[in-house]
Amino acid sequence: MNLEEIIAPLPISEFSLHLSDGRIPLYIPGGPLKFQKLFNKLKYWECIERGKPEGAATPRASLSKFQLPVAYERGAIKRAIRSGNTVCVSHIDRASDSLRALCVETEALIGFPGAACVHCYTSPPGTGYDFFHVDGGIAITLQIEGTKDWEYADTSSLPWLTRVGGYREPGRLEWFGDPGWHPKEGTFSTPDVMKIQKQTLKPGDLLVMPAGVWHRVKSTDQTSLSLNLKLTHTTTIDVIIQLLRSACMDNELWRRPLPFTPAGGQDSWTPDAAGLSLYHDLLLQLKDAIDQLSLDANSFAVNWASAFVGSQNEIVPQPDFTLIDNNQVFALPQLVSPRVVAHGSHSATILGQGRMLSIRGEGVANLLQSILRAGPFDLSAALSWSSASSFTETDVRILLEKLVRAGFLHARRNVTL
Repeated sequence: MNLEEIIAPLPISEFSLHLSDGRIPLYIPGGPLKFQKLFNKLKYWECIERGKPEGAATPRASLSKFQLPVAYERGAIKRAIRSGNTVCVSHIDRASDSLRALCVETEALIGFPGAACVHCYTSPPGTGYDFFHVDGGIAITLQIEGTKDWEYADTSSLPWLTRVGGYREPGRLEWFGDPGWHPKEGTFSTPDVMKIQKQTLKPGDLLVMPAGVWHRVKSTDQTSLSLNLKLTHTTTIDVIIQLLRSACMDNELWRRPLPFTPAGGQDSWTPDAAGLSLYHDLLLQLKDAIDQLSLDANSFAVNWASAFVGSQNEIVPQPDFTLIDNNQVFALPQLVSPRVVAHGSHSATILGQGRMLSIRGEGVANLLQSILRAGPFDLSAALSWSSASSFTETDVRILLEKLVRAGFLHARRNVTL
């Protein structure tokens, strides 16, 4: 089942436009069997039985509003559900080829600057995250089985929020996630002053919850099974900070540590006059770095592209690969759909599924596009595509090696085309 079928009757262009606004919830009703091809209770237990990929931290299971961990195995999860707890299996797409494919497709079709994953919620009757809370990122809920009562604000109090916060205890707002920042009191509206809507989700219904929308959820008198297609964006400040860091690290002033300060009295780690002078010097240097970057559009283009690499997929790099002979066949790995971003005629970036690789050379963007459009191909085919570029046979060999080592291509020997 693809994204177009999931969001029908809304076209992808309108859906993408609505998501990019980042403020207003969206409800799309559907028939009871709409999502059954994509997911159901049987497929849920198949994902549990499949277990985690070797060496992976996800999927993982947790229960109740306090996110207590549960062993990722059938018996433990069944016991948790029978005890009357909502169980969340986060990143269940890591155990489902169809859900992983949906994540990759969604990232590409809506042009999302970030990554997609899927969480799954099983809620016995009368349970759920029934306290007002806000989430970071866009949450697209697909109701699979049972019904669930939603209460949610008509607009986001904190558009493009990157943290999770909520009132697990009455009158006490807690924040979770990035400890370096949380919204300041008074800069956002709390749920008690917001206009609250009510909606009961039935099987086949879809609900988009933008980041920062106050909401609470509880299953009705039936056990609810739902999916959350979660879109986590790359913030603009992250792109700029990455750009500034790359520029500033060429200067020793930014690489050095703060002045050594041995432990002493109460104020031993408080900046003295010299420390404050250093602070002002750094701010002046930062201004100079920003002025230089304003003249370097190419660096910004590369960092811009980095926001669209998407979520890590089943890319299996071959870091030691060497193109030994001409009897090797290359092909895109399954479920890998990288994209090419051209930076003028002499540089391009290939990106997707959590990885990116920048390549230089006249005509490189067209050469990469030819490689990605092809089915299985060999070296001679790649050389024929390179005729319109400045790439020699040695250059093409090096390019293919880089793509295989990064995981964008798989290489096999002794295969008949």
